[in-house]
Amino acid sequence: AGRRGRGRRFQGPGRRVARRRAARAGPRGRCARGLRGGPGQPRRRGAAAGLHRDEARRGAVGRDPSDPSDASGAGGSPGAKRGAHASRKLDFSLFYFSADENEGGQDKYRLLLEGAKYADKNGFAAVWTPERHFHAFGGLYPNPAVAGAAVAAVTEHVGIRAGSVVLPLHHPARVAEEWSVVDNISKGRVGISFASGWQPNDFALMPGNYADNKNVMLRNIEVVRKLWRGESVAFDGPLGKPVELRTLPRPVQKELPYWVTSAGNPQTFIDAGRIGANVLTHLLGQSVEELGGKIAAYRQAYKE
Repeated sequence: AGRRGRGRRFQGPGRRVARRRAARAGPRGRCARGLRGGPGQPRRRGAAAGLHRDEARRGAVGRDPSDPSDASGAGGSPGAKRGAHASRKLDFSLFYFSADENEGGQDKYRLLLEGAKYADKNGFAAVWTPERHFHAFGGLYPNPAVAGAAVAAVTEHVGIRAGSVVLPLHHPARVAEEWSVVDNISKGRVGISFASGWQPNDFALMPGNYADNKNVMLRNIEVVRKLWRGESVAFDGPLGKPVELRTLPRPVQKELPYWVTSAGNPQTFIDAGRIGANVLTHLLGQSVEELGGKIAAYRQAYKE
């Protein structure tokens, strides 16, 4: 066999198999390393990898909180100029967008909890749970604070995120109280994305907020943030005069990491930028190029 043949003998069969596998996978297979589960690892059925970055470390889709001029744009044609932060490591999260309440039998939350454990052990940034009401689609998640508390109890590192809290359906003091509990259970891993809501039936919980749901959301985001910091806020009382309230328990994090959820409305991106929020969005019904324009509008509003 000659000297080269003798050298190959001592590489062992394992290395030869690995080399053949790498050759078959090609460049795409190598780039995808770490994104797919290997043998024995659970498939992430029903959960999506997040497009957003870890807010507490590097921000969400739209910006790096430590750098409002972050130019790491979304998409772009091959050969286009890359943003200043385009080489930054991309974080991945599990996002539970929906679930059929009729599935799972007696163990309806196994996917959520086992997925959260997997994310916690494998360096994922966060686990996101939604808020949905009165329908089998997403009916497993009427309260993301309760789901988040369960995730917090079985994990140690991964972020616990609401995607989203439909704020016009709730009293802001209750939101601050509930999520402060989760922040304590998780030792400071909470983040909330706030949504305005759109389904009329959901507003059976708060009928008076439906007509002005967007402004109610924007106004109450600031109320939740004040309560989170420990400030007193005046609310209408039952005796015809305002009541000054501070919520308990006190959270671990001094500031609440927060997002505004947008299904694609450009004005929502602008509103999020104006109040200094991150943005949670998706690519259903909008292209990468369209999203890039909305992120640009968001950044401009943030600077202003």
